[in-house]
Amino acid sequence: MNLREFTLRDKMGESNFKHAQKEFKNSIPKLVKRYLVKYGKSSIEEDIFIDQENTHWILNSFMSSIEIMKLPKEYKDSDWGEWFPFAFDMGGWHFCIDMSDNDYGGVYVNRWNDYSPEEQFLKIADNFEIFINGLKKEKEL
Repeated sequence: MNLREFTLRDKMGESNFKHAQKEFKNSIPKLVKRYLVKYGKSSIEEDIFIDQENTHWILNSFMSSIEIMKLPKEYKDSDWGEWFPFAFDMGGWHFCIDMSDNDYGGVYVNRWNDYSPEEQFLKIADNFEIFINGLKKEKEL
């Protein structure tokens, strides 16, 4: 028997981004939105990013709309700054976009549970495009 294939809906809508956008003066980058609409709450095979320090970062999954809407306010309320989280690593650390004027668009890892507030955000890519294009499958390394 052949089962039919379904058409998947977008993982997020503009209303999800509007809710998160309230926390920032700078706009959430369009490229980030485009990827989250397609890959929100999904895991991908191209999940390893190697930064300039040769540290391997594993993207476990992109975030869901609920997390996207909730976490930016939590960050701000915790005095961590303006960060737009978009994915998790294997241990639950967050991959984030810097939304401040300091390094708008830079990709950081929020190592929130293992580092002091001064050291918890670590830059791993200059922008989202570099991060996405740098993701590799394990067999490609």
